[in-house]
Amino acid sequence: MEQQLGAGGSIGGGGTARLPDRRLLPPPGAAPPLHVQWPKVLNAPLAEVDPELLDIIEHEKNRQYKGLELIPSENFVSASVMEAVGSGELP
Repeated sequence: MEQQLGAGGSIGGGGTARLPDRRLLPPPGAAPPLHVQWPKVLNAPLAEVDPELLDIIEHEKNRQYKGLELIPSENFVSASVMEAVGSGELP
C-alpha cells in the first residue's frame, strides 16, 4: 500500500510521487540495520547480467576507436540555396 503526496508534492513532470508504506519502515527511533542485503544481480558484472549488451557496447567502442567520422560543413552557401530559402536576390 502506498500513500500519495498532497498538492504541490509531486516530483518532475507533473506526476504524483508516492511515499513508501509506513508498515515497511522501521519504527521511529529504531537503530538502522547493520547491513542491507541487495540482490546478487546488483553486484554482478555486466558479462553475467547481460552478455549480449556487453557485446554491443564492445563493438561500438571498437567502431569508435578504429574509425574516423568526418562531418562535412560549409562556411558559405550557394546563390541557388540562398534563393530557395528566400535570403538571396532573384535574377
